[in-house]
Amino acid sequence: MQHGFDRLAQLSAANDIPLYFGQVKYKTKAELKKLTRDPKFISPLTDLNLGSKHLKTLLVKRHSYNYEKEVRLFAITKKDCVDKKNDDLVRLKVEPRKLFSSIRFDPAMDYHDYISHKNDLMKNFGFRNAQISRSTLMMENKLKIDL
Repeated sequence: MQHGFDRLAQLSAANDIPLYFGQVKYKTKAELKKLTRDPKFISPLTDLNLGSKHLKTLLVKRHSYNYEKEVRLFAITKKDCVDKKNDDLVRLKVEPRKLFSSIRFDPAMDYHDYISHKNDLMKNFGFRNAQISRSTLMMENKLKIDL
């Protein structure tokens, strides 16, 4: 994973903004419930100054997703990075194939949308078919038993 973190550090430098990133920690349901009652975990959420303790609260996820080995990226942006038409978007200089080795889509995404996005990523950024997949974690399992 070190190579991935090196790429994120390069992304931060290329955009001249502080980027914070961390690997998600996967917790069982019981562990997640325990965190919601832990004052040390919750207290940073009341602090208006964004810091590493606050960001750590965003790096937990249910254990059933541990196969994702997810890394999350947080940016403290400057005004010139924010999209002028949609202030929910931040524009960063990114070379997708250097930053991402694979892409996995949400299983709840409509199949036709998934195929459309997958084709766009292959055509516009040079990703290979095998680098792009759709998670099957939440999909219905259909078993067929021939008797």
